[in-house]
Amino acid sequence: MINRILIAVLIAVLSFGSIKAQFNVGDWKIHSVFSEDQESVIDTNNGVFFVSDGNLYKYDKATAEITNYSKRNMLNDNVVSGIYYNYDGGYMVVVYSTSNIDIIDDDGNVFNFPDIADIQLTTTRGINDITFSGSDAYIATDFGYMVYDGDSRSFKESNVYYTEVKSAVKVGNYVCLNIGGSFYVAADNAHHSSLSEFTVAAESFSSGQYYPLSDNSFLFNGPQSLWLVTVSETGALNFSTLLNFVVDQFQAIPTGFIAKSVANGTLTILDKTASVTNTLTLSSDMTSSVYVANINDSNSVWVLNQSGLGKATINGTTLASAQEYAVPAVSSVGRVGYLYYNEALDNLYVMTRGNSVIYVSYGLQAKVNTLQNGVWTDITPENIPSTSEATFFRDIMAYAFDPDDAETYFVGTWFDGLYKVKKDSIVTHVNWNNSPMTHYASWCDIVPGVQFDADKNLWIIEFADPNVIAVLPRDKQSKSEITTEDWIEVNVSIPSGSDYRAQFLITKKSNLKVVFSGIFSSILMVFDDGGDPSSDNINSVSFESFSDQDGNTFDPIRHYCLFEDRNGMVWLGSSEGVVRFDPTEAFSSDFHVDRIKATSTDGSEDYLLAGQSVSCIAADSLGVMWMGTLNSGVYQVSADGTRILSHLTTSNSYLTSDKILSIACKPDGSAVYIGTETGLVEYIPDVVPGETDFSKVIVSPTNIAKDYSGFVTIEHLVSDCYVTITDNSGNVVANITADGGVAQWNLCNNNGDRVGTGKYLIYASTTAGTLGELIGSVNALR
Repeated sequence: MINRILIAVLIAVLSFGSIKAQFNVGDWKIHSVFSEDQESVIDTNNGVFFVSDGNLYKYDKATAEITNYSKRNMLNDNVVSGIYYNYDGGYMVVVYSTSNIDIIDDDGNVFNFPDIADIQLTTTRGINDITFSGSDAYIATDFGYMVYDGDSRSFKESNVYYTEVKSAVKVGNYVCLNIGGSFYVAADNAHHSSLSEFTVAAESFSSGQYYPLSDNSFLFNGPQSLWLVTVSETGALNFSTLLNFVVDQFQAIPTGFIAKSVANGTLTILDKTASVTNTLTLSSDMTSSVYVANINDSNSVWVLNQSGLGKATINGTTLASAQEYAVPAVSSVGRVGYLYYNEALDNLYVMTRGNSVIYVSYGLQAKVNTLQNGVWTDITPENIPSTSEATFFRDIMAYAFDPDDAETYFVGTWFDGLYKVKKDSIVTHVNWNNSPMTHYASWCDIVPGVQFDADKNLWIIEFADPNVIAVLPRDKQSKSEITTEDWIEVNVSIPSGSDYRAQFLITKKSNLKVVFSGIFSSILMVFDDGGDPSSDNINSVSFESFSDQDGNTFDPIRHYCLFEDRNGMVWLGSSEGVVRFDPTEAFSSDFHVDRIKATSTDGSEDYLLAGQSVSCIAADSLGVMWMGTLNSGVYQVSADGTRILSHLTTSNSYLTSDKILSIACKPDGSAVYIGTETGLVEYIPDVVPGETDFSKVIVSPTNIAKDYSGFVTIEHLVSDCYVTITDNSGNVVANITADGGVAQWNLCNNNGDRVGTGKYLIYASTTAGTLGELIGSVNALR
């Protein structure tokens, strides 16, 4: 086992080293989340552990401090799906959504066992339940069950049946499995290589979890009741009902068990013999909490809910609400759909993604947080106006910050129209009563587009029947009471596509308006109001598909995002990759999109992110683009799109999910913020700044072997300068744009062919199209 642990440590070290090597140097911060999904709480002598939104926390009873654990400080994976504690063995099992497992012993040592996550199967590898027998753990999975030996820290049994086992338990001399509601029993000392070695002792039950009770009995928590099951010497089962109602939470504690029932409105405490010792009545506001008994105080219970971790006092049969709650100082935004770095306030705005082209669901709680110098602040508005149909802030679809007031922003929603928000309060509510919006189907005001134009007028798009584009002039935006007459209804018709989810972009360079609509068969439209939204002659053009630069058709099923780069080019992220176009050319008869051929990190070449669902795009201070995908992590792409500089995934970085919803870059280039469906991850790259001249340039390697497949790296350049490679006769071979103070040449000419044997000269210039200054040379062998 010692060798196995050493191998695991070595693999971890090598993996971290490979990250550094592939993506240069940099650092990561994983921002934990405490929001709506409180999953479990366990009291141990070393502290109270609890899980919220896939994150593990520990509350120190002596100091009242909360530590949040992640892959950066103790754990070996990201999203925690459950925790189980063995009071006899003195260790906790942490299960991840990947089916990876960590064991944390009472001394704080962490041992990783990826055996289940790594097992090669044709079925899923989900972990359904864990029970304990002495120091052993019985792990029920989608494919069978495994037995972990807590003394030797190794798995001593692996039983693969390609059948889902809901729960597994050892009672006396028998092992009992719950498979499809049937109870399978076999002698503990028997061979368990197949299900045929088990006897079906009872049928016609529903699936549920088992809990060992004594040498000859266990508890079965089924969908309708809690049962006591006794195993005879022959393996026969006898059933008796303990609690004749649905138990939503059932958990072992050192003195017995604790059972919460929402339907019954009670919290039942049982001893180790399954006898009820107390039944506590829960108030309606307490039924959504997670509970566990306090192992050091029989008169109190730990309570976990959205308010945090608290201690509730038991007075007879009454459970008094906790007076104080400890709350982790972390983010409350779990599904990070929108990121905006507010340069004026020097903080990051983090918002929940609501109904959209990515998530087809609505009615969801929305959260707004800020992050500044590592400190999280929840600024979610709570003063919901009486004109709103909701009682809470929900369904953010779009946002735009006021260009003159950094603390004020406008939010488009699915149900509730448009909100104007200042700091943490709603200032104005706009819906069908005080705008040209349509109260669609008498239940929603859908606003998926909110943007400011060059004159600081506020534009909104409402998708209804018919669709509406309206503008609130700058001088009307500060009114305390906005009326329908204050708005300009724009005389342009948006193609609706297949539904109401869309994105809207007003270009900064040309003040043109770009919008796409629908999920399937998305339609993109560009229109030009000439700076006069009240005009009756607005020029518009729509595209159901595109022609690329080679005359080929580009027709993705879905559009996901729009992004304007520093040159005014618009990048469209889609289900088939990413393309760019010049919006000022959209009205031309030979308009086309550019499908850029990009060189990958392995030297291969293909259309940029071909076949990837590109969900979001951002650019850092050097113009380098960061592109998020829905299933393949993040790509770092050169400003011109011709090179993939790096590819970050959960397997080679600290990303917590490969499903990326949003990206923002800090203006000073010191951080890239990546929003996932499990929270925010912050990447701090080691940005190489540019020099003021070319006097410090370093080229490496300068002598190229014929089997060399890497890049020639040119460092200490002037930021974003232009590099030209020529042969020894002065013929131009390749043109490169530097990223910051660094450029890389792949030893290919502009046609993508490997250069031949010879000497190649390197020139650099700050002006495009000029040869510039000779800064170095390389000798290459074919």
